Amino acid sequence: MNSIKLFNLLFALFFLLFLGEVFPQCDPTDCLGYYQNNNSNARILHSHNTELGGKGNCIGFAIASTQQSYIGFICGEPKSIAIGEAYAKNYWMDWGFYSKYDFTGGAASDDILIWDPEPNNINYPLRHAAVVTSTGSGWIDIEWIDASLSDDSVHHTTLFSPNYSDPTYGTPSYIVRLNYGSKTYGYAVTVKTSFNGGSVKVDGVNYNINGSSGTLVSNLSRGEHDLYADETQYNGSEPLGYKEWRDIIYREQLASYPYHTATITLSSSNGFGGQYTANYVPIYQINFQNNFVNVGSGGVINVNGSQYDSPTGTFPVKEGNSITASAIGPQTFNGINYSFDHWSDGSTSSAKTFYSSSNITYTAYFIGCPDPSAINFGFDYIADNPIKFHWTDNPNTAVTQYQIWRKVKHNGVMGSPVLLTTVGRGVQTYTDYDYVFTDGYTDDLVMYDVRQYYSIENTYSPEYWHVEFGGLPPLNKIQVNKNTKEIRNYAFEQNYPNPFNPTTTIKYSIAPPNLTKEETLQNVTLKVYDVLGREVATLVNEEKSPGNYEVKFDASKLASGVYFYRLTAGNFVSTKKMVLLR
Repeated sequence: MNSIKLFNLLFALFFLLFLGEVFPQCDPTDCLGYYQNNNSNARILHSHNTELGGKGNCIGFAIASTQQSYIGFICGEPKSIAIGEAYAKNYWMDWGFYSKYDFTGGAASDDILIWDPEPNNINYPLRHAAVVTSTGSGWIDIEWIDASLSDDSVHHTTLFSPNYSDPTYGTPSYIVRLNYGSKTYGYAVTVKTSFNGGSVKVDGVNYNINGSSGTLVSNLSRGEHDLYADETQYNGSEPLGYKEWRDIIYREQLASYPYHTATITLSSSNGFGGQYTANYVPIYQINFQNNFVNVGSGGVINVNGSQYDSPTGTFPVKEGNSITASAIGPQTFNGINYSFDHWSDGSTSSAKTFYSSSNITYTAYFIGCPDPSAINFGFDYIADNPIKFHWTDNPNTAVTQYQIWRKVKHNGVMGSPVLLTTVGRGVQTYTDYDYVFTDGYTDDLVMYDVRQYYSIENTYSPEYWHVEFGGLPPLNKIQVNKNTKEIRNYAFEQNYPNPFNPTTTIKYSIAPPNLTKEETLQNVTLKVYDVLGREVATLVNEEKSPGNYEVKFDASKLASGVYFYRLTAGNFVSTKKMVLLR
């Protein structure tokens, strides 16, 4: 390497590193240049006088002169530039700011005459350069500076035809001429992605990102440029979602979702090495489904405000973002109403916002209870007759039993519900001999609930009362012969004591079925049942004449709990509840 080349390279590097200290008065936004990755010399630097470290730089001066004519004074100062000679040829051989022409004697103002021993070798340094100031017939005026001379002044020389030879450098090798339509500020930036792959766009042009070093985008002008990132990219087979643009050097956010475009403004402060990253986050695949015991995962579910069949399709959700879902209930299948109980993550709120950190399926779990409206309840109305009603069996065969409940509103006061009996499938009717249908609105309100038992989940249908007007039947009204005190009514008393342990007494009265035949025998049964309607004891099963009776019940072999005892005598039937408490 000759001494001139070495000097220029070292000097350019030195000048770049200390530009702010050597020329602090310069506005850096007006510095011309072109950036090459890992090559801080590949940019034009200018000074404000012709003395650059004691010597001038011919190609820097020439380029500054042509730029000055195009864009005005550089930093408002005289035209003088330092540039590493080893990179000067890039201006016309690579970067396109200048066009190269053979020198045949013709030239124009602001052309640059180049003396080049190796005109086709981009890496070989120039020998000399001068800018054309004026031309005439057979002559060309040029001005130049030269680092090899001891003075620091701008020199003026006139070259004459036919060879236009300079006394020191000889005939020029070629001419370069500024492309006025090209970018005059050759800035470059590096663009990256957080996953070191994919692609981004700069000013609408797509650039592939290969590796952690990113991709250099060069030949950019001073001013605004748009960086754009697609919504979804893939790191192998893994989908990723756009999150933000960030300036790596200044550690600041430029744009974030849903804004995919970030606008940067390039100047010498960030145009020679600015780095910008499009950050992406994982996209998780989220699914939702229901769970109904003995049914499956069907039904419907609400996701982000819209209803979907269960199981749903996949919902892509970016890390850090949320998705909302609502369990819809109740949902009915084959006579069973299913109500929401909890989500698979333990939450008991039917509407929930989910934040995920993996691909996952969220399940809404339901509890099933028999549908009260599935049994088609109806009264069999006949005035002054015992209240009778019917129902159809629940279509779900796992509904195996029906509890018959009654409550009465008497004189405006609602009584407590009473369990009358429990029956199985296929019975479908019940007659309450304690009350009769009435026509008037002054009688008691009598209410009935046929409560269904679902054996799969051990649940009962909710209360569902059916209302009729009723009253006490005539035989249950007390009629006593004042002379003989003979019994004229049926009676069935509450056991005493109650609760009991382990024995209790049950009293009852049998009235004649026909008041003219008081001694007529009747078949009487008194039986005890558990809460599931299973018979656990028979206390009476024989014919009895009218009269008052009592029987002791010993429950020492039974478990604590609620039991029901029923008296049947002719057409009289009544059921009461007792409690065994150990």
